[in-house]
Amino acid sequence: MAAVTSRTGILVPPTVTDLADFAARLDDQLLWVEQDPAGAARCYRSRLQSNPYGGDGLVQLRYGHQPLIAPDLWDNVDGIWEELIGVVEEYLDTGTGQRLYPGQPVPIRLVRKGRSTTFQVGNSVHRVDPRDFLPGLLESARDHFRWLNDQVGLSDGGAGQRIADLQGTLPRR
Repeated sequence: MAAVTSRTGILVPPTVTDLADFAARLDDQLLWVEQDPAGAARCYRSRLQSNPYGGDGLVQLRYGHQPLIAPDLWDNVDGIWEELIGVVEEYLDTGTGQRLYPGQPVPIRLVRKGRSTTFQVGNSVHRVDPRDFLPGLLESARDHFRWLNDQVGLSDGGAGQRIADLQGTLPRR
């Protein structure tokens, strides 16, 4: 099993009005990029006609068997992936990466403390091994932005190059 797995879902209804209902019925309210890339891309393009972001939806991130992002944290998935890349950039540069979840006062943190590293989204904090967590996270982000470019037809805004640059600086196993 891969250390990091992810799923990105594009919101089908116009918006989320009941977070509990949304979290309980994710498969009814999202088109998953990994399961139906073409369908999710059509949904994304359709949403762009009436919403400022076509990518409203959810990023599910797991480290091993641990979910890292709560299902009630939905927003613009491109922005979520951008913030995750930014957290990795800051972490590799200073030992601490910190951003806010797009449009919400929810912290995303990646912090090195001694020989330990923790990843936090909101109040959920998990110990991670940067030697397998960082490559897996960046691979998932790269997959998202490739889909955005190849299936949706939108530019990744330089995210692909940022990811490639980060992958070249990761600590060796």
